[in-house]
Amino acid sequence: MSVDITITLSDEDLDKFQESVDKGKVAVEDSASAAQFEEAAGAMIEQARSVDLLPFIADRLLKLQILLNMIRDEEWQLSDDERNSIRSALYYFVDPEDVIPDHIPGIGFLDDALYAEIVI
Repeated sequence: MSVDITITLSDEDLDKFQESVDKGKVAVEDSASAAQFEEAAGAMIEQARSVDLLPFIADRLLKLQILLNMIRDEEWQLSDDERNSIRSALYYFVDPEDVIPDHIPGIGFLDDALYAEIVI
């Protein structure tokens, strides 16, 4: 049996996500930092895949992998601004100060999955 859940995020909730995107914009301004951040995002996605996640979370993290693939694949012909926009959005995933720390078993990636749903 499936259950649909509706979550309403307040402006304050969305501001928390936006703060991370804003930090991400600063982090990706330097190309060396952008490359390091991109690698960190890939490593976090691999880490998430190595743990037993709820399908809801795993499905959304797979979508983050698709975004990461987009910025790495030249065939997408994304501009630097478009790549940096995606990198800024992905920053939340590797931000150690996100809402639920990733190391908490079972729910550590829940906020990341919710954010992925917003980004996608």
